[in-house]
Amino acid sequence: AEGGALAAFLYGLRFVRPPHTLDRAHHGLLLCELAAHSASFYFLGGVSWLGGIAYFYAVLYRGVFLTWRRAVLFSVAVSLAFVTTMTLDSSGVLPHQWYLPQGADRYRDPEFLVTTSIGFVGVISTITFWMVFIGNEMRHERDVALRANEELVKTQEELRLLNQELEQKVIERTRVLAFRAEHDQLTGLLNRGSVTLRAQESLALARRSQQPLTVIIADGDNFKTCNDRGGHVYGDEVLRTLA
Repeated sequence: AEGGALAAFLYGLRFVRPPHTLDRAHHGLLLCELAAHSASFYFLGGVSWLGGIAYFYAVLYRGVFLTWRRAVLFSVAVSLAFVTTMTLDSSGVLPHQWYLPQGADRYRDPEFLVTTSIGFVGVISTITFWMVFIGNEMRHERDVALRANEELVKTQEELRLLNQELEQKVIERTRVLAFRAEHDQLTGLLNRGSVTLRAQESLALARRSQQPLTVIIADGDNFKTCNDRGGHVYGDEVLRTLA
């Protein structure tokens, strides 16, 4: 029955998505574990080590993988299940199994029952403490690794954005430099070298296509007078207007 419950739990994980549903599935599995271990304790050895050890697996799981509050609550439930099963056995509510090494009379000894219960609770508490400690250490290491991974992903994203920004600046800078290499900074027109290159390309194209080519040369008369009377700032404005 315990193996079937575990198999059903593992199969059901494929369809579980919300976290609260997963928590409920965990709680259901632990209830099945508690019932199965209580049955093992009752049928396999009473208060002997073979019966009591049946609870340890669930306590180990609970302490390592869950929070300390839940681990403590589950340990309390295990202790109550142990004491309840033993009390029902000693009181005759549950029939004492005839194949157990201890006789039924021993279970009616209050001193034996009390000392056994105290010993079991002490062992369970000790195991819970150490498993919670180990579980906290494991979760701490996991959280550190997750935070480091998140920081690495964040740094990689920032680096990608910086590279993208740098590439964009390089493209823009290259475009500006290319424009400045071909154009006059004052007027924005093609400079002398670019005009010569464009003229050669136009002449070559005209020869290949056997089409006429017209070149218009414009000149601003008396430009020196603009500089002499209005200053070079005014002369630059005249040049930009003519351009």
